[in-house]
Order: sequence, then structure tokens, then C-alpha cells
Amino acid sequence: MRRIWVFAAVICAVLMAGAAPSSVAALGSLKGLFVAEASLDDIPELRKLAAKEDAEAQYLLYVAYRQFPRDGAGPGVATEQLISRSEAEAGLRAAAEQGHDKAVAQLGLALLQGQSVRRDARGAVPWLEAAYARTTDQKPGAAYLLGDALLLAKDRTDEERQRGLELIEEALAGGIEIAVRPKARQMQRSGDAVGARALLEAAVSADNPAANAPLARMLIDGTGGEADVARGLDLLRQAEQAGDTLAAAELGREHLKGGHLLRKPRVAIGLLARHGEKEFGVRQAIAQLLVVFRASPKNAAGLFFRLKEDEQVGEPEAAWNLLQLLDRKRDHFRDDGYVFDLVGRHKASDVRIEVWNAKINARFARLSDTPEVLTKQVKVTLGRMIEQQVPQALTLKGHLLRAGHIYPRDDRVASLTFLEAAKLGDVEAIVQVAKAYDEGLGAPKDRAKYIAWLREAVAHGSVEAKLDLIWEYKFGPPVTVREGVTEAIAAYGNEVGPIVIPMTLGGLFSRARIGGPSDAELVSAFMDGFRAGPAAAEGNKILALQRAVPQRVWAQVEAALVAEGLFDGPAEGHFGPDARTALMDWVLAKGPLP
Repeated sequence: MRRIWVFAAVICAVLMAGAAPSSVAALGSLKGLFVAEASLDDIPELRKLAAKEDAEAQYLLYVAYRQFPRDGAGPGVATEQLISRSEAEAGLRAAAEQGHDKAVAQLGLALLQGQSVRRDARGAVPWLEAAYARTTDQKPGAAYLLGDALLLAKDRTDEERQRGLELIEEALAGGIEIAVRPKARQMQRSGDAVGARALLEAAVSADNPAANAPLARMLIDGTGGEADVARGLDLLRQAEQAGDTLAAAELGREHLKGGHLLRKPRVAIGLLARHGEKEFGVRQAIAQLLVVFRASPKNAAGLFFRLKEDEQVGEPEAAWNLLQLLDRKRDHFRDDGYVFDLVGRHKASDVRIEVWNAKINARFARLSDTPEVLTKQVKVTLGRMIEQQVPQALTLKGHLLRAGHIYPRDDRVASLTFLEAAKLGDVEAIVQVAKAYDEGLGAPKDRAKYIAWLREAVAHGSVEAKLDLIWEYKFGPPVTVREGVTEAIAAYGNEVGPIVIPMTLGGLFSRARIGGPSDAELVSAFMDGFRAGPAAAEGNKILALQRAVPQRVWAQVEAALVAEGLFDGPAEGHFGPDARTALMDWVLAKGPLP
């Protein structure tokens, strides 16, 4: 018989808060709030009992959903052996409404931390109040959860804040080590950063692992005292190695910023993903990063499942972030059928997704037996949204005008429509305006304007425009050596977009480039590329570069490293292991590129 234990929810709660494994023991007093056992041999029988308002069965539906392996099935899937997310939430709420002790506590925890329901610290308070009132031997753990909920509620009163702090003190006195985090957080928010740092220092000295990550952040940022970046990073590494996912996320942020650690987006995504299954904000940040960077976190399946849950419970921006990720069809993040379900659920509440739905309808109009129906629907939708100045609607209309689909083809009007959307800040439209000047579509060819609009798109975060600038470099000014060479190496190291840099660098380093830089400028820009994308200097990546970049360039890089005192070999351009080590030492010494 397969059995599940709800005490796993306690461990999940600790991890979601970012505690190290040793903090789990400190939350042992919570065990009585959640422990339960359920057989998963007969889910249909549980459903029958739940339909008869059996509170235990209702509660166990939630337990089964959270703990039963789903073998890749999404949160909306329900079968004889699987509970859907909505079914699980309904069961948990029904059991809690009936006063089921464990359901009351679990619902409060689920609302506080977003465990398969939409986060709602305010909504968690009454349930955690009830759990706190009902328990005796689990008082410290219950005090921690209730105190945290009161402090996180955005509309809390001064009285609630004070009570929250008192409950956190009660939790700390009862051995709940992780409670040091909300206490320090509130001290900082109240303007006592010095006191918060002293509190965390004392906790670290007392071997409380929950204090490591927040103290490290204060040390790195110089909050509440002088900065000590080296010690802060050391604390994060120790905590990350001990299993603290919050510390892993903080290290990931440092690798993403490239301030105190080398900028390595793929490494950053992997570190962030360890905390992403437990923290909504981190998950959404990862979804946005995966739209740009090609990475496959080890826990991709679990992360994808939680992203789908965020969308289905209605978390803000979750649907849009997931839709963009699904559109990129990244490894481990593919589900074509889910796109249609997602769009159907959110097209009435998000204008960007309504535009997406219009794009789908426009596409299917080509295949429909009655295309005029979908054509009319698309025109009405876009007309209404354009009146509301929705930039994405203008951009879609521009594409349709350019293709001669839905509307008669008119390149001039298409370009003007893209321009209108670009002025409203739509990055896709900005790229299309650039292309209009490049290809002479509804506008005269003008390379200077093409480059200017590409730069505008880059300023708005367009990866496509950055790659286009790299390509344009070999055709001469006004593209700069930084835009062409430095950014090419950075894109290669960071694995941005579909570009295959080694295949294009031969042209970038051609002596025939009109208005080309001097060799000194070229080599300086080349070396700066490794500062912007350090992964390009590692392993097989740099070996591929060595085959693509002329030997004369590597010889000059070696000469520059000799001048820096980092390389003592002959500057002949062979760039062996010693030269590669010297290059990485140079990158570390110079730090990230501003």
C-alpha cells in the first residue's frame, strides 16, 4: 500500500522560506500541526467520501495532490489516480471550513507560502490564528507562521505588526531558528539596519544557519555597516553547500548581476532554480530569464509544474511570463496544447494575451472553411484595442499588413503602424521599424536609421536587435567595435539566442572591414568580451573560438597578457592551457565589464 506523510509539508514550508536543512529540526514542534497518513490505493473512494462532506477525505485530497507522483501530468489533470490542483484546493478549503485541525493549519500555510494556491498573507491570518489557538505543544512553530503572516500582510495595522513581532519572539524563544529572518527583515524595514545586522551576526555566532544568507546579503551590500564582500560570499557558499536554497538564489543573483562574481547567466539560472520551486518571485524571474538564455535547470520538470500552478491560481504576470516561455519552446518547457488553454483562461483579463488570441485566430483563418468569420473577429478585436492604444495590437496589425493576411498588403501602412507601436514602447515594433529601413519596406532604405532603431531596441532589451548589430559590424560604421566584437563574445559566453558565434567571427575579424579599428582596439574589444561573458573563456567554448578566430588575434591577446605579467610564454598565438589560464586570471582581475 502506498502511503504519504503530510509532515513533508513542514519540510516544504521550511525550504520555501529558504532555511537550511538543519533548521528542519528546529521546526519539529510543527509536526503535530500537519502529520497525517493517507492511502493512495483508492482515490475514487476518497472522492466519494469527500462528496459526502467527510472532512478527513477532503483534506486527504489535498495531501494526495501534493505528494502523489504525477509522472509529468500537469496541475490541471485529474484521473482516477490523480487529483487536480483545483480539486485539491477545494478539498482543503472545505475541510478547513469544517474545522478539521490539520486542514486549518495547512490552509494557513498554503495561503502564506503559495503551496498550490494563490499567495494571500492576509487570508492566511485567520486560519493560522485558529491553528495557534488550538495547539499547545506546537505553539512555537504555530507562532512563527502566524507572526510571519501578520508581518507580510500588506494592509497590516500597527497593532498587528506589534503582535507579529511578539509572536516571532515567542517562536525564537521556543527554538524556531528560522524566525530570525522575519525579525531581521522587520528591523530593516523600520530603519534599524544596524540592529538587524547585529541580530544576524549573533545568530550566526550561535550556529543558527538560517541567519547566513540574510547576513551575507547585508555584508555584500554594505547594509547596516561596512561592506565585507569576501565574507558575505563565503557565507553564501557555505550555506549553499549545506543545502540552503535561499543562499543558492543569492549566489545566482550575484552571477546574474556580474558585480562581485563573474557574470554567468546559465550558472545563475541553475542556482536560482533550486529556490524557484519554493518561491514565486524567483520562479517568475527564471521564466523571464529562460526567454533570453538557453539553460536547462536540473529541476526543470518541477519548476515547469510550479509555473503552471502559478498561472492557474491567478498569480499576477504568471500567465504572461509562462506564455512567452512556452512560445520559445525551450528544452523541458514545451506544451503546445497548454498554450491554447492558457490563452483561453486569460484573454479576458490581460490585453497582451487577448492580442495573442487574435494572433492565433489570424493564423487559423488560413485553415478555416469559413475564414471570413475569424477574419472579422480579428479585425474587430484589433480595432477595439488599437482605439485603447494597446501597443501589442498595433504591432500585430503591422505584421498582418506586411503579410497581406486579414488586411490587404500595404508595406507603407505596415511601417507606419509599427512606428506608432514603437512610440508606445513596444520592443517588437521597434525591431520592425529598424527592419523597414534595412529592407526598404514602406520606407526608403537608410542604414544609419536602421542602426539607430536597432540601438533603440537594444536599449529596450531586445536580444534580436543585439544579434543584428553584431552581424552588421562587418559592414562598417556606425556599428562600433564594442557592439560588434565585445557583444559577440559576450553573447557566445552567455548563450544568448540562436547565434553560433564561432561561425561568424571570421567575418568580424576581417581586415577588409571598411573603417575598421586598429589591431590594438580590436584586441581590447575582444578581451573585454570575456569580461562580459566569462563562460566564453572556459572549456570547449574557448577551443571553438580558437579555431574560428585568426591566430594573429590570439598572438596579440597573448602579448597583452605578457604585458600584464600574467603569461610568460611566447606570444605566437597558439593559446595553450597556460595562456587560457592567464586569460581567466585577467578576467578575474579586471572584473565585470561596466
